[in-house]
Amino acid sequence: MFKDVLVKTLLGNDFKEKIHFNAQKCLRNNNFKDKCTKCKDICPEKAIENLNSSVKIDEILCTGCGYCVTECYSRSLSMKSNFYAKAYLGIFNSVESTYSCLKKPGDYGINGCFRLMDYKFLSAYKATGVDHNLILDLSECDDCMYKNLNEDFEKDIEKIFLNSENGPRVTLVNEIKVEDTTDSPVSRREFLEVFKNKGTVVKDNFLNDFVEQFEFLNEGETYRDDLNRVVYALLKSRDDIEKYIDSNEYIFTPSINQNCTMCRMCINLCPNGALKIETVNGESSILLDSSKCSFCGLCIEKCGDNAITKGVFKGFDVFTIHTKGVQKCKLCRSKVTKLNANGLCDTCFIRERNRKTKINL
Repeated sequence: MFKDVLVKTLLGNDFKEKIHFNAQKCLRNNNFKDKCTKCKDICPEKAIENLNSSVKIDEILCTGCGYCVTECYSRSLSMKSNFYAKAYLGIFNSVESTYSCLKKPGDYGINGCFRLMDYKFLSAYKATGVDHNLILDLSECDDCMYKNLNEDFEKDIEKIFLNSENGPRVTLVNEIKVEDTTDSPVSRREFLEVFKNKGTVVKDNFLNDFVEQFEFLNEGETYRDDLNRVVYALLKSRDDIEKYIDSNEYIFTPSINQNCTMCRMCINLCPNGALKIETVNGESSILLDSSKCSFCGLCIEKCGDNAITKGVFKGFDVFTIHTKGVQKCKLCRSKVTKLNANGLCDTCFIRERNRKTKINL
């Protein structure tokens, strides 16, 4: 059960390789004359650097927003997923785990910068109720070029886990002492029993209290968004799940109305590849794989026809969210979903207009 939770709903984007780069597809690599800088120009965090025949992504500065993925002409950039999976598996199967940043030699499981850690990771960890001590090694911070990032990180951690003597805990250390210790594993049955008994507490008490703690960041609504997703993930196997979902504001299934022209804008923009079009028996359908959807709302925001809205969440599955019949253009005989009054597709309409313009000249 909890493996499905990790794969489908831990939507964080804090660790190394949030964006995967395929050098073979990059225009800069295929043609030395090509000086494409689209990904670098659009990156809001200035995390991308153009090299002679490639690009370099700073894994720490990168927030995984996906803008570069949607704008790349050659599709050489793609989203990585499951940034927290390895860390969570360690948490669920031991009473203590130690992690360090990507600059620390050795296999520590997490290879990102703690100072840019998304707080939804910590909120989900605290919501589980598992008796576990998460040790973060900060020994590399003093000499790090990113040491000025999030200077209040230690204070934030202390406030989040204030008075956490039992259950989930976080310990910050400046030096790791290697000792021969054997962890007592937390069995899957024990974890599920803890969750089963504390499910109501997680939703009714933890959510509101935790968001109030985040008010000092002045982003209460943002973190309520994240927490709703996590809490839904933890409770989604319950039979009475409906009473735990407040609305479809943060967890939703996109709904498409008849204004849709099948322009493919939403499909091309989706950073996770959750949308696609299939044509069967003269009908074109837009399919949604909600297990890939991160509820970012980019398709809703960018739809030029205002055809996409937030609908009631239907679960983690593949759904047909819109279907439209296809027609044949009178000139090219291509099957399209939209014809003008003269029975022409957009391409043939433009060609006819240009041809008449030349004749009149």
